[in-house]
Amino acid sequence: MFKQIFSFKEIFDLSQKKASLTKVYSAILHSRLNETLVEDNDEHTNEISINIQFSQDLSLQPLLEGEVTVNLSLKCQRCLRPINWQDKIIISIGFNEDENEQANNQSQVDKIEIGDEGISIQKIVEDEILSTMPMSVMHKSIELCENIDTLGMFLSTSLDKAKEESKNKPFSELSNMMKKNHEDF
Repeated sequence: MFKQIFSFKEIFDLSQKKASLTKVYSAILHSRLNETLVEDNDEHTNEISINIQFSQDLSLQPLLEGEVTVNLSLKCQRCLRPINWQDKIIISIGFNEDENEQANNQSQVDKIEIGDEGISIQKIVEDEILSTMPMSVMHKSIELCENIDTLGMFLSTSLDKAKEESKNKPFSELSNMMKKNHEDF
């Protein structure tokens, strides 16, 4: 049911039956979401839990309501190390078959139009997660992003500076030699 493509009629039938879907699964199943994930050794990381139900609104149009809980390991944009992101996303989506149909003025319900190609619950969940995910994921303070091996980072920075200084001054060795010669006399 999760990956299946539904037509409007099938969603309407599910809403009449008040069908529900409860599932805990790996976020790797979502192709667009998978690109942002970092492998983590924790078995509960990169896990998505959904608990959603089909129902009908006052005008008997199908609704999909529930919550999606995410526990993802994303890549920090500063240090590229994993950062844990957890969120609970409340879903409340109404479905329309015809684009010309007037949408009800329910401010808390998003409307999705279902065309001939149908729609999948998996894609709806993935879209909701991507829309709430932070655009630039970073640790809260830059200190958390600093390299654990600060001495190694300091030494590599110092060596890079020394190389850069000698690169910009090609005759620095010559001037040092001439100073020594003048001191000898």
